[in-house]
Amino acid sequence: MPKNIIQDVIPPGKKSIRHIPLPERFSPKKKESLEPKTPEPRRPRPTQKVNFMSKMGVWLVAFVAISALIFSFSVFFTGATVKVFPRQAVVSLDQTVKAKRGAVAPELSFDSVSQTKKLSETVPATGEERLEVKASGKIVIFNNFSSATQRLIKNTRFETPTGQIYRIDQSLTIPGTHVENGKMIPGSVEATIYADSPGPEYNTGLTDFTIPGFKGDKARYEGFYGRSRTPMTGGFVGMVKKVSPEVLSATRQKLQAALAADILKEAKANLPDSVVIFDSAIINDFKELPKETVSDSVVRITEMASSTVIFFDKNKLAKYLASKTISTFDGNPVSITNIQTIIFNLKTSKEAFIVNSSAIDFSIKGLANFVWSFDKAKLAGDLAGQTKKDIVSVIAKYPSIEKTEAVIRPFWKKSFPTDVNKIEIEETTAEKP
Repeated sequence: MPKNIIQDVIPPGKKSIRHIPLPERFSPKKKESLEPKTPEPRRPRPTQKVNFMSKMGVWLVAFVAISALIFSFSVFFTGATVKVFPRQAVVSLDQTVKAKRGAVAPELSFDSVSQTKKLSETVPATGEERLEVKASGKIVIFNNFSSATQRLIKNTRFETPTGQIYRIDQSLTIPGTHVENGKMIPGSVEATIYADSPGPEYNTGLTDFTIPGFKGDKARYEGFYGRSRTPMTGGFVGMVKKVSPEVLSATRQKLQAALAADILKEAKANLPDSVVIFDSAIINDFKELPKETVSDSVVRITEMASSTVIFFDKNKLAKYLASKTISTFDGNPVSITNIQTIIFNLKTSKEAFIVNSSAIDFSIKGLANFVWSFDKAKLAGDLAGQTKKDIVSVIAKYPSIEKTEAVIRPFWKKSFPTDVNKIEIEETTAEKP
């Protein structure tokens, strides 16, 4: 039987053209399934155990820290500030006042301090002249004899232990003794004395003096005496260079103004802040000392000032003036905050003051701002430990206070600190002339 050619070519078992292998690019793609995939179940996380005690520990630490912070704040920042508005009154002053040394209320007292100072300046000389000058200086005359005053007439003699005689050039009265703090205090008055004759032999230092006129009465002679306030200076006899009257007068005026200003400045610097010194409350006694020849054409002019500066206790002066000018004044302590703007005019002359230095007259004018005073330390003590609402009853005990504003720290505190050092008192006054 003849062979089938085609069958010889086709491998056995492959009888269809469908079994012819096709290139890979022609192979039909496998269809993806459109059915939704079932998600794989998540693996459960391991359960975390909560440590209850640890959480409580954190809260406990936080509570302790906050408590400590609050406690520290309360301890270190506790305090109070009280702003106090004292009573005030503006009064127009136009008063004539008499003050006495050592007076007690209701009278006004004053005190004084004395100082001696020299200044010099050189000027051209215009020739020569003969000069005879008596030495002079200031002494304090004491009355330790009786409580009665003693009048000394012009030219009363004062004698030094060496026998030199000096005289007063005007009459004066020495106050009598008085009792102060249980002690007998002699009366005293200041005076200028002049040597009996010109010449340098009367120039002497500080010394004591007796009054020869009282020698017949031993008790009186011992009870009245003098002591130098300044040295005795200026005694001279001889030829000196001459200066024209115009130059001399102008130079002396210049030196006198400078001396008065210097003495006033020094007094203000040396006296306490509790006193007031008015610029015009000064009594000056100027003295031209002998001229010194510097060269044939130059002369040195020297001026000496023996000055008394009068001063008052600020609070006593304010209280006295308030009692005279404020009809509703209650007698409580006051101050005048603008006291340096008040115009003071001393009416007592230099000559009258030398005769009687225990009393002065003066006028005082201007707008005075009176401010009532209060005890800051006592107020702080009265407020310590009190509640804030109690401040009304506390302030009611202080008639000098008009109103207050209080701030207590920390803000949740309702009471003032018990420690007075933590209570700050601020005085606030309105701006007045």
